[in-house]
Amino acid sequence: MPGAPHEANGQPATLATAPAASMLRRLREEPLTRLASIDCTCRDILRNELCEHLAQSDGAEDADFPTTVREIHDLCDKGSQFLRKTFPRERPAPEDGAAMDAVNKDVHDFKNLVAGISYRCQFLHGLDDSRFLPFAEDIEEIQRQFAACMAVLDEARGITPRLRSAPAAPAAAIPENQGVQPLAAKPEFSPATAFLPGRILVVDDESDGREFLVRELERQGHTAVPVDNGRQALEILEHGQYTRGDSQVDLVLLDVWMPEKNGFQVLEEMKKDYGLRAIPVVMLSANDDIDCVAQCISAGADDYLTKPFEPRLLQARVNSCLIKRKLSKQERMLREQVLLAKQRSDNLLYQIFPYTVAEELITSGAVKPRGCDRVAVMFCDIVGFTSYCDQRPPDEVVARLDELFTGYEQAVRKYRVEKIKTVGDCMMITAGVLQRFTNPVLACLRCGMEMIEAARNCSAHWDVRVGIHSGPVVAGMAGNQHYAFDVWGDTVNTASRIEGTADPGTISVSEPAWADVYQCCKGKSLGSKLLKGKQSMEVFRFEAFREPQEGACAE
Repeated sequence: MPGAPHEANGQPATLATAPAASMLRRLREEPLTRLASIDCTCRDILRNELCEHLAQSDGAEDADFPTTVREIHDLCDKGSQFLRKTFPRERPAPEDGAAMDAVNKDVHDFKNLVAGISYRCQFLHGLDDSRFLPFAEDIEEIQRQFAACMAVLDEARGITPRLRSAPAAPAAAIPENQGVQPLAAKPEFSPATAFLPGRILVVDDESDGREFLVRELERQGHTAVPVDNGRQALEILEHGQYTRGDSQVDLVLLDVWMPEKNGFQVLEEMKKDYGLRAIPVVMLSANDDIDCVAQCISAGADDYLTKPFEPRLLQARVNSCLIKRKLSKQERMLREQVLLAKQRSDNLLYQIFPYTVAEELITSGAVKPRGCDRVAVMFCDIVGFTSYCDQRPPDEVVARLDELFTGYEQAVRKYRVEKIKTVGDCMMITAGVLQRFTNPVLACLRCGMEMIEAARNCSAHWDVRVGIHSGPVVAGMAGNQHYAFDVWGDTVNTASRIEGTADPGTISVSEPAWADVYQCCKGKSLGSKLLKGKQSMEVFRFEAFREPQEGACAE
């Protein structure tokens, strides 16, 4: 492969001196001949009376024609000087991989230098005016000679010094008119043909190529931002990202070989930065070797363009990358919307259900039924709520209820009990279903006292009745619409009946529940009460908590 000795019949082989010397002569003599022919054609055009007349014209487009021809002439001079200096007659033929790498690097630099000839010929073809038709054959001759010059370089298969590939097959003869576009067949590059206009960062240290790209991109309807080195490109990208939250760049056209930071280094830093890695990158190079293309794509580039560029291919690849960029942005927005919707859904679940139930729903999509042997169930009901509703407008009733239930919920959170549901003006609370309590009845008593105070202190100054009973319950969710976590069992029904025995502003506790707290609570027996649908049961009225030295209970 170029840049290293090849193997033949399994044995190491060195570069043949005679073929290598012949290649050096061709790299010097044939491109010099082609450039001399182009230079001669440019001189003929510039000496033409019509061209001299155009040069003296006040019209900008008229003056552009001779100026562009003169720039082609100057590039021929620069290219010829480069060849004579880089490939002198006394330069030794490459005999090893290192020497071949040096030749490949020089070929790459020469292609970069003279690529501007192709750009300027394309510009001359774009001048849509019959006055320039007399020069059509001359422009085609320039293109023909340039294509032949590039063919010689491609035969040598010049590649970058860091990359080597298998030796290329000899290039086939190029027809005389290959790469030549008739003047009349001018492609359309109006902004209307651009699928998606975008802001494109053009990073190229070679001014001709950079100017050509900027001009073509703007003709296609894009906004081009030119810079001449990789360091400046990263500054622009990072500045936009951190000051506006978005890079404001939709695509980067990035030259491979540049001073300060080359294209590979810029691409590597972009891919390491989370805010920049989604921006499509098209690598630019005068080198079309497959290994160089593969290295760029492997490093994260989205596409690869070889200098000099064909405008239609440039437009197609730019539009493809811009579409990808737009789809990437839409995907990110949809992902953010999905995450936001999930967060709202989760928050709603936390508001509707107890925390433990909401967690279980979010993680598994269902709530496992559970049976609990020792649970305190408390009901809290407003006294005289029906008559209150009849005497006031609905807005006021709902506002006062909202104020009261907000106070209830603060007490529920404080004592870690579970709000199960509200039925009209009544709230049902449990302790011991979702969290373990040493004494669930005591937790309900403390919460019930604060709920009574919350009712008295709210704007409506309500009194409430509270009833507590303890025993086994079954908890879970039933049905598939309007989900609600609920508890069932005789303990629930009994607690509801106990609440009916309480006087306004007091707490009634069943005898089984009172047995759990009598050592740390003061109370009075209300006697045996006949509960609706139940047998008689002794009920106690809670009066106060004992001082710590009088008794001790742990929740």
